[in-house]
Amino acid sequence: MNNLLKKPLIVVGFVILILYPLDLPGSDWEIFRKGANSSAFMLIGTDARTMALGGEGSGLLYTSAIYWNPANSLGQSRSVVQHEMGHYLLGMDHQISQVHLILQGNRAISASINNLDMGQEEITTVYNPQGTGQYYSAQSMTIALNYAQMLTDRIAVGVQSKWIREQIWLEQATNLAFDIGLRYYETQAGFALGMAIQNVGGLSQLDAGPRTTFTRYDDESNPGSVNSEAEYILKKFPLPLLFRMGLSKHYKFSSNGFFTPSILINAGFSDGLTTPFRTSAGIEIKPVKALALRSGYEVNRDLGSLSLGLGLDIPLGQSKRVIMDYAWVDMDYFGAVERYQLSLEF
Repeated sequence: MNNLLKKPLIVVGFVILILYPLDLPGSDWEIFRKGANSSAFMLIGTDARTMALGGEGSGLLYTSAIYWNPANSLGQSRSVVQHEMGHYLLGMDHQISQVHLILQGNRAISASINNLDMGQEEITTVYNPQGTGQYYSAQSMTIALNYAQMLTDRIAVGVQSKWIREQIWLEQATNLAFDIGLRYYETQAGFALGMAIQNVGGLSQLDAGPRTTFTRYDDESNPGSVNSEAEYILKKFPLPLLFRMGLSKHYKFSSNGFFTPSILINAGFSDGLTTPFRTSAGIEIKPVKALALRSGYEVNRDLGSLSLGLGLDIPLGQSKRVIMDYAWVDMDYFGAVERYQLSLEF
């Protein structure tokens, strides 16, 4: 057993082979129902660096990858404040703000706001198909609190709680969810393995507000029918429960201050009740310490597979630095999604 633990890549490969749902003819391994869950916006990945690496960061070692694994908030030794922004499909505005504070005793706390604003749409009716002159808006948001702690010098665990709110015109729904993550890191080998279960929570149901009840008017085909009170029947839907697993390997070729070339290889997979099994891989090349070039590819994705990106690391003194990250993610006939992220480490 000790010999296996010294070769984590063999162990990880064996686990992936066991968990991979073989797509055989007539097989029921992949039974998922798209559109059958609430809060689907939580499946939209965050963190420009991870998105450029293929969109799977549960095994990465930096705090901005907390979306993929709550144990990642202990990925760095310094506290971080960051903001990410980008336009998602059809002009949706997606913004994420995060704060990560490193505490004594190998602990960390984090807070984040994830907001997807779908803008305004004109209200149309049967009698006014060109619009009534009124508009409605839609928005989805989570506010998350995260706690992580090192259990040993190699193993970290993290728990994240999320308050979820979805709103479209007068209807809205709120819910609570939790993420649980574990990360193993071997410093000398530069190897990390992480896994997480995300969006564990109850069912969500929209509240129709003042439109819960309405009057059903006379049936013109049935003279003498009586007006009656009707009520909207709103069903409950589960959250998008996910399991993620990923690994990364970091190669450093020298240590010469600014000129410290390195390569990071990242891979992982995810599977859920309402999403198919997906795998991704990516590579980050740093010709110098301040510049990172990234590329990734995701398999079994509905829209696009290729992603590209770059990062700039600007030191501001002995203990501070500014990091700028950019990601370009192909979305097939919808064009591309671009993400920009600015981080301050202190």
